[in-house]
Amino acid sequence: MIIRQVVNRFRRGGVKITDIIKTLFFNFHYFPFSIAKHLPVFIRHNVEVKYMKRGNISFTGTIRPFMLSIGSIDSKQSFFAVLRVN
Repeated sequence: MIIRQVVNRFRRGGVKITDIIKTLFFNFHYFPFSIAKHLPVFIRHNVEVKYMKRGNISFTGTIRPFMLSIGSIDSKQSFFAVLRVN
């Protein structure tokens, strides 16, 4: 089910392979497996993640795929984000 949603986003366009790699890494690195398997955070290629520790992000309620998306969709914009959570 989750894999199908990732593939559908990729097919619709606007998603690069680096987006998928960063999303998988982020979710499985910073969340326990029970949460990470739902891929709640979608990270775009123009986002750099620094200075984070496990357990700094928590969700309440139902975990859904891509409930939090970080980064710019439009590649024409000059957008660069650094995600820092203390």
